[in-house]
Amino acid sequence: MTDYVIEKLKEIMTRYDASILDDPARCEALLRDLLSNNKKELNILIIALKAGIVNDLSLHLLHKAVLKRCTLFQVSLANVIFIWFRSKTNK
Repeated sequence: MTDYVIEKLKEIMTRYDASILDDPARCEALLRDLLSNNKKELNILIIALKAGIVNDLSLHLLHKAVLKRCTLFQVSLANVIFIWFRSKTNK
């Protein structure tokens, strides 16, 4: 995941806070607007959003969510989970 994509995620989370995750369609629209030139990352982020992984994030559930939701085929999805978590907590 590029620094640009991470910065855009942070911008979304800073501007709209975590409540944006309660409206997946709006969140997806924002991602599509901001990351239209980053198709691979955009698609991975949308998959994570639609799969409900982003809403599962918390310090206590993070490890469980990764194990439950990711297969070997979706290894890059694991990276996205950590990036969403970082942007969600602004760390």
